Amino acid sequence: MPTVGQERLKGDTLDLASIGRDFVLGLGLMVVVMLALAIPASLDLALPGPVVLAILMPGLALVLLLIRRQRTLFKAIEQSGRRLADSEARIRDFAQSSSDWFWETGPTLAYTYASPRLLDLSGNDPAKIMGQRLSDLCPDPRSDVAERIAARRPFRDLALTVDLGDGYRRHFRLAGRPVLDDQGAFAGYRGAGVDVSGEIAASARSEALRDLMIDAVDSISEGFVLFDPEGRLVVVNDSYRYAYPQLADHLVPGITFEELLKVAARGRDLGAEKDLRGWIDERLQRHREGGTSDCKLSDGRWYRIGEHGTRGGGLVKVLMDITEMKTGADRLAQQTALLRTFVDETPVAVAMVDATLRYLRVSRRWRTEFGLEDRDIIGQRHDVVMPSLPDDWLNDYEQALSGVAIEREEVSIDLGGRTLWLRRREYPWFLEDGTVGGLMMTAENITERKQAELALLQSQKMEAVGQLAGGIAHEFNNMLTSIGGFARMAQRTPERLERVTMCLAEVVRSADRAAGLTSQLLNFSRRTTEEETLRIPLGALLDELRTFLKPVLGERIAVDLRCAIGSSLVLANRDRLHQALVNLCINARDAMAEGGTVIIETGRGIPPERLRCRHPHLGAGQHAVLRVIDSGCGIPEEDLPRVFEPFFTTKAQGKGTGLGLPMVYAMAEQANGAVELDSILGRGTTVTLYLPLADGAASAPSVEGPPPRPRGGARILLVEDEDAVRRFAAMVLEDGGYAVRAAANGREALDIWEAEGGRFDLLITDLVMPELGGLALYDRLRAHTPLLPAVLMSGYCDEMPSEDRREGEAPRRVLAKPVTPDGLIAAIEELLTP
Repeated sequence: MPTVGQERLKGDTLDLASIGRDFVLGLGLMVVVMLALAIPASLDLALPGPVVLAILMPGLALVLLLIRRQRTLFKAIEQSGRRLADSEARIRDFAQSSSDWFWETGPTLAYTYASPRLLDLSGNDPAKIMGQRLSDLCPDPRSDVAERIAARRPFRDLALTVDLGDGYRRHFRLAGRPVLDDQGAFAGYRGAGVDVSGEIAASARSEALRDLMIDAVDSISEGFVLFDPEGRLVVVNDSYRYAYPQLADHLVPGITFEELLKVAARGRDLGAEKDLRGWIDERLQRHREGGTSDCKLSDGRWYRIGEHGTRGGGLVKVLMDITEMKTGADRLAQQTALLRTFVDETPVAVAMVDATLRYLRVSRRWRTEFGLEDRDIIGQRHDVVMPSLPDDWLNDYEQALSGVAIEREEVSIDLGGRTLWLRRREYPWFLEDGTVGGLMMTAENITERKQAELALLQSQKMEAVGQLAGGIAHEFNNMLTSIGGFARMAQRTPERLERVTMCLAEVVRSADRAAGLTSQLLNFSRRTTEEETLRIPLGALLDELRTFLKPVLGERIAVDLRCAIGSSLVLANRDRLHQALVNLCINARDAMAEGGTVIIETGRGIPPERLRCRHPHLGAGQHAVLRVIDSGCGIPEEDLPRVFEPFFTTKAQGKGTGLGLPMVYAMAEQANGAVELDSILGRGTTVTLYLPLADGAASAPSVEGPPPRPRGGARILLVEDEDAVRRFAAMVLEDGGYAVRAAANGREALDIWEAEGGRFDLLITDLVMPELGGLALYDRLRAHTPLLPAVLMSGYCDEMPSEDRREGEAPRRVLAKPVTPDGLIAAIEELLTP
């Protein structure tokens, strides 16, 4: 591509045009002078010397002036050439050192000049970049640049992308302007180009990064929006638009947050302008301060909105949809509330403790049952909240923490001092690693049930007593016949001492039989809550049953007692065992409607393995075995699994309570024994009790020795409302040598006491009397004489007080009627002996 020569000068700072005009004027004047001299000579006219001189002098002056001006012109031209060379050198230096390049075309748009920078970029082949002609750069004649070039107008920002080989692409941007000649005709273009490959690459990377960021922001499920430091929106994703459907069309880059608030305010009932401005200002303040909040937006969903400032002064706002979490939390809260209500309303008290027995959770009933409503017990140790826990409870906790479930049914005393029956359970709960994290503790208050059982037991006893009535009446009539008959026979022949002695002996024997029967009846019907376990001789127990069962079972039922281990002792509660055997015999009687024989047999045996599996407390050793066997109707096989369930009965409606066998089961469990039932429909039923054997002597009253000899001399106040008993007791005391004052009731006894000045050594009183009872009388007299000993008598078991006394009180003895003379004297002498 040829380079263009130097351009002619069109002017400089020395005013070359003025010098040229002077030269032309001088030259014209010289011509005029020459013509002025030549014309006369051609006409052969002689001019005078002065005239010639006058003509030549101005011409010479002008010639000299012209010469001087010419020298100045040549000097100016020389200086202008040097300046032009310097200017061209500077332009060349700029062109070579610049990152841009320069080019020039002729009128045909063919290139006439290109700077060296273009040669460097194109590898000495400018056509790779520029083409052969300027028009080659615009292949599309309809483009704006092509139209500008065709119209010979200036152009800018002509973009070129050139593949220089080996996948190396460069990007350029050109600008040019037209050049006109002296006549104003188009002489070509001059322009410059710049390599913008780095800028294009950076812009492309920036665009790609921006697109990537936008894609990333759009792909997240959270709503995202970015504002610049001036509060103008920079980027927003679709999730944010979905969260604000009323703003979706306005969420465009450049809009300010305040403008968005104004749009949002249209959907709010803000009324006055000050309310609108106040709401916007308040929201802008929160926007600037940032933070996190949960709210429900107009799309009906819950969002957690976080606004956080950027390091550059902008602000990022993120919306996380927490509708499901809120719904789940609400559902969980409802379920938790339902579970809490369920736990609180269940009749069982529930507590959860950790491995150190510190409370984690407790039910409302746990607080009410143990009087803890007003205390904050969460985090406190169970044994600190209830410091009076028995040692066996603490041992159970230790065992349960080792991974073993514990279940107990026992009497407890709560923090309010009330006595409760509790069924308690301790279950270990486990951590993820399998270790015990603590205990689930339950306590079921079964006091009412136990009281109902005791009441039912009493009711069943009284029912049996009612059934006894006919048989007891028969037995008592026989005894009264014997007593009355022998007494009258003694009265007929008082002189025959031997006959009178024999008759009196029979009277005493019949009276003792009557007293024994009465004692059995009272003991059986007595209400008791004592659960003491005694060593009971089976032989004696069955002998008691022999007499007791005859009137209960009736004439059509025979009792066959087969006692193989009569001298053996069992550990059980006497009343419960007695009642259990009576219940089994009554069931056997009801199963044999046509009559039959009830067999009661005892022996020793080892509980079968099937029974030990159901009752782990049973050992594999010898146990006492009691069987009650009948030959009645039997029990259907499908009913056998339920016979020990409370209130389940196979008897006709109104014939049974369904609690007889459950009470037998409970008695056996309490005695650490077990019971099983075998029955064949139409052939009979066998109920077998396995009870632990006991060593040592029976828990029975000691046998009395010979009565002590009364020493007499003591003053005794006797109080008894029954005349015959009072006369009998007074006779016994007077025969013993005691001084006796007798009263018929408590009021009369007080009068005697005051009249005698309280000078009595002993009080003997019946407990049940009209007007003032024996205990009330005893308490009044002790107020005056605290160390007054007393003998308290009663024919009612329920009225019998304890013989225990406090420190500083006088001793007392309690005698159950009927009272024998020897027993009365023995009690008196025991109390009066120092």
